[in-house]
Amino acid sequence: MNKKLTFNNLFYLFMFGNVGGWVLELIFTLLKKGTFINHSSLIIGPIDIVYGFSVIVLCYLLQKYENKNIFKVFVFSFCAGTVIEYFTSFIMEQTSGFTAWDYSHKFLNINGRVSLFYSLCWGTIGVIWTKLLQRRAINSVQKIPDSFSKKFIPLCSAFLVLDLVFSMSVLNRCYLKEINVEPRNKIEELYDKYISTDYLDNMYNNTWKRRNR
Repeated sequence: MNKKLTFNNLFYLFMFGNVGGWVLELIFTLLKKGTFINHSSLIIGPIDIVYGFSVIVLCYLLQKYENKNIFKVFVFSFCAGTVIEYFTSFIMEQTSGFTAWDYSHKFLNINGRVSLFYSLCWGTIGVIWTKLLQRRAINSVQKIPDSFSKKFIPLCSAFLVLDLVFSMSVLNRCYLKEINVEPRNKIEELYDKYISTDYLDNMYNNTWKRRNR
């Protein structure tokens, strides 16, 4: 790499992973199912946090593998992606009561959180990232002026936090609506009026309805 990655660099790589992962999932489901599925982790914006964190991890862990053979990169990415996906699913279930994916019907899965097929996908993604995209992405973010970052990163960070809070609030209200609990305030009335549960079904594949109370 050109130089040590700074916090600003990592933030931009995180956002690149968020949006890039969302696009990747969109293309995959379009090809597989012929329909649009919004795999965003948050309600506002194309943000897939699993990929955002994966890019950060891959940048740190795979730098020394950039010039290694493809098989080593694949194996490392296979393992790293599997661990990230498993613990993301576990943390999501512990904090929100559900997980956005369920691989229990897939061949060689572990607790429905990871499966052989998607671990192979992580290995492939790691090879593509390390061999083709990583250096270009890092070189690009290192050219972003600090003057811009000082304004953009705080604003973007604040947006992500608010989006997370908003998403959790909406999910909670929609779940209560599903079990016929009446809105308790004006905000929940607005949620009921403007946010369709069909939208959440599309995002989370209906798994949000099976959350633990």
